[in-house]
Amino acid sequence: MEVLGFAAGVIGLALIALVFLVCRGAVRERRSSRAVLEASRRLSRGEIGFRVPGQWDGPAGQLPGAFNAMAQRLEDAHRSLSADRDMLSQVVAAMAQGVVVIDAAGRIVISNPAAAAVLGLRSGQLLGRDFSEAVPEHRLQEIVAQCASSAEAQASRVELQRPHRVLNVAAIPLSELPSGDILLTIHDSTEVVQAETSRREFVSNVSHELRNPLAAIRAMVETLETGDVDDREVVRNFLERISRDVDRMSNLVDDLLELSRLESRQLPLQLVEVSPAELLRDASARFEPLARQREITLVIAPAPPPLPFLNADPDRLSQVLINLLENALRFTPPGGRITLSASELDGSVEFRVEDSGVGIAREHLPHVFERFYKVDRSRRDTGTGLGLAIVRQIVEAHGGGVSVTSDEGVGSSFSFLIPLIPSH
Repeated sequence: MEVLGFAAGVIGLALIALVFLVCRGAVRERRSSRAVLEASRRLSRGEIGFRVPGQWDGPAGQLPGAFNAMAQRLEDAHRSLSADRDMLSQVVAAMAQGVVVIDAAGRIVISNPAAAAVLGLRSGQLLGRDFSEAVPEHRLQEIVAQCASSAEAQASRVELQRPHRVLNVAAIPLSELPSGDILLTIHDSTEVVQAETSRREFVSNVSHELRNPLAAIRAMVETLETGDVDDREVVRNFLERISRDVDRMSNLVDDLLELSRLESRQLPLQLVEVSPAELLRDASARFEPLARQREITLVIAPAPPPLPFLNADPDRLSQVLINLLENALRFTPPGGRITLSASELDGSVEFRVEDSGVGIAREHLPHVFERFYKVDRSRRDTGTGLGLAIVRQIVEAHGGGVSVTSDEGVGSSFSFLIPLIPSH
C-alpha cells in the first residue's frame, strides 16, 4: 500500500508538472502571436525596420523568427528598389530629352527638367498637375488622348509658337489596356530644323548669286562673239561688267572657303602685339574716300587714355572692322554718320561700329551672325549673308564675343571684345 501511495504521489506530481509546462507553453505561444500581430500592424504602416523583440526559443520562437526573417527580406527588397528608383530618377533628370509620365487620371506623375524647359515652363510646374492644364498646347493634348484611347504609340512633329520650338513627340502606352499610364517623350529639334532651313537658304542664295552673273556674262560673251558690236566703248563696258561679275563670284567662293576653314579651326592666327588705335585709324583711312563719296560722315570717337596692346592677328581684326564698316556703309543713307571707337572693358578691349542707318528689326537680331542669314532679302547688294558669320568666327577664335543692338530707323551698333595680352 505504501508503494502504491508513493507511485500515486509521483504520478500526481508529474501531472502537475505537465499541466504547468503546457500552460507555460500556451502563454508563450499567446505572447508570440500577440507580438507577431503587433509587428504585422506596424509593418503595414510602413515601419519596415521593425522586428518582433526579445529572444524566442523553442516552438514559440518559430513564428517570430519566421516573421523577422520575412521582414528583413522585405526591407532588403525595399532598399534595393529605392536604390533603383533613385538611379532611374537621376537618369531621367539628366536626360536632354523631355520625359513625362501621365497616369490614367491624366495627372503628371513623372517629369524631368528638360520637359519643363522645352515647354517654356519652370522646373516643378509639371509634376502632380493635370496634363491638360499644365500643357495647354492642343496638339500635344491630342497626341496623348489618341494614345490613351487606342493603347497604341503615337508620334508627331509639333511646332510651338510661344516659345517657338519644333518638337518631335512620341506618346507610348505603358499598358496594353486603353486609358493606362502614358510615357511622353519630347525632343527639341529646333536647332536641327533651323540648320536645315539655313542649308536650303544657303543653296538658294549661292545659286542666285552665281546664276545671275553667269547669265549676264554668257549674254555679253555671246554678243561679243557675234561681232555685231563695233562700238569700242560698248565693248569696253561689256568687258568691265564681265570683270566685275567674275570678281563678285570669286569673292563669294573665297568667303565660303574662308568661313569653312574658320569653322573647322583650320585657319591659324598669327598672334602679335596689336595697337587698337592703329587698327581703327587704318580702317577709317581705307573707307574715308568711299564714305565721302556717299556723303556719310566717318569718324573715330575721342579716345580715352592710350589702350593696352592686344595679343591678336592684326590682319584678321582688320578684316572684322572692314566687314562691319562695309555693312554700316551699305545701310546708312547719305547724310548719315558712322562712328568707330575702342575702350577697355573688363580685361578686354571693346571695339564698336555705330551707324545712323536703317536699323535692324528686333526679330532679326538673334540671327544676324548666323551664316547665310540675310536681313533684307529683297536687295541684291546685301551679299550672301557670310560677312557677319566670318566676323563672329574670327572674334571667337581670339577668345572674344560679338553683339549687336539696333533700333529700326535709328541705327545699329555692332561691338566685339578681344581679350588683352595675358599677364605673365
